[in-house]
Parts: sequence; C-alpha cells; structure tokens
Amino acid sequence: MKLILMRHGSIRLPDEEKCYIGQTDRSMTQEGQTEVDKSLERLGGQIGWVDEIWSSDLKRCVETAERAAMHFEMPFRTDQRLREINLGDWEGQSVRLIRQEYPKEYRIRGEHPGNYRTPGGENFLQVMIRAVQFTQERVQCLQEEKVFLFITHAGVIRTLCCCRDGRNPDELLQYQIGYGEYVVWDATKAAVMERLKDQSYH
Repeated sequence: MKLILMRHGSIRLPDEEKCYIGQTDRSMTQEGQTEVDKSLERLGGQIGWVDEIWSSDLKRCVETAERAAMHFEMPFRTDQRLREINLGDWEGQSVRLIRQEYPKEYRIRGEHPGNYRTPGGENFLQVMIRAVQFTQERVQCLQEEKVFLFITHAGVIRTLCCCRDGRNPDELLQYQIGYGEYVVWDATKAAVMERLKDQSYH
C-alpha cells in the first residue's frame, strides 16, 4: 500500500510576520494554489491514481483537497484528527512576541517539541497519537493494497514520519516538508500496521 502525506499550500500570515498558526483557520494564497497544482501533477505522474482522499477539516487543507479531488476525479472526506497541533494561548501570536514574553517556555518547547504542551494546547505526542489512531482505522479495514492521500499539516506529517521511522516525536524537526509538498510511505499493510502499533518510540 501507499500512504501519501501531502501538506497544504502556502497561507497568508498576519502582517507577513512569522507567527504560530496551529489550528487558526486560514485560506491558501494564490501562490499556495499554484504549489498544490504543480505537486498534484507530479504526484499523478508518480503514482497514477489514489483510492481514497482524506483531509484535515481546516480551510487550507479543504481547499487543497478540493483541487486534489478535481485532479483525481473523486470525492474527499475530512477528519479532525488530521488537524495541525492546537497551540492554545500561543495561537496567532508572533514568534517574536512569544520569545520575548516567555523565553523559558520558548526554549523548552524548542528542545522538547514532542512533550512540551503550550498553555491550553497540545504537544506533538498528542498529535501523533490522534494521527496514528486515524491511520490505523483506515489501514486495518483494507481488503487489498490501496493508495491513500492524506492532506494535512506539517506537524501531522512529521509525527507520522517519526512513527514510520521509529523515532521519538522530539525529533520531528528532522523532517522538512514544504508547502504543497508530499512524502510517500510505501509498505505492505502488515508493515504499516506494525509501525503504527509500535509504542516504544513514545
């Protein structure tokens, strides 16, 4: 089977300043739409088809999924477990402000992103748990090898890559995934389920 993890296209940031977006619901820019279209063309040439399209229910992913649905001529469905990390009180705040106002918390999160939970939000271990749960549900009901396309966010993709490679979620920043880019997890159903069941890296 193939599990394709695709990130949404570029979004517009407030005042173009780097900030914490998380589950803040923002649309793609025109540049983001172009990124997605190019990526879908490349994916179509590489894979040929997909059997199911699933998306985060946040606007930037739904807009990406709509373009994927048109490209592959099939419907898509959404699931909240594919959402980006919930950053709680840090949502929408500039990185500059958080670094100035909460230097200790900013440093700890940078050192331990898997386990540090922002006030009122999640940590990446919690993101991994819900993303793994969703993926298990989709994979275990398969009667045959299929191709899944999950349209989601950088945080979710990175945690699933940690799962695939048996790495601790504190190592998630080792994976770089740009706007509109995708990674392919190509393995048998049994191999994927084995990695998803393995809790040792948590």
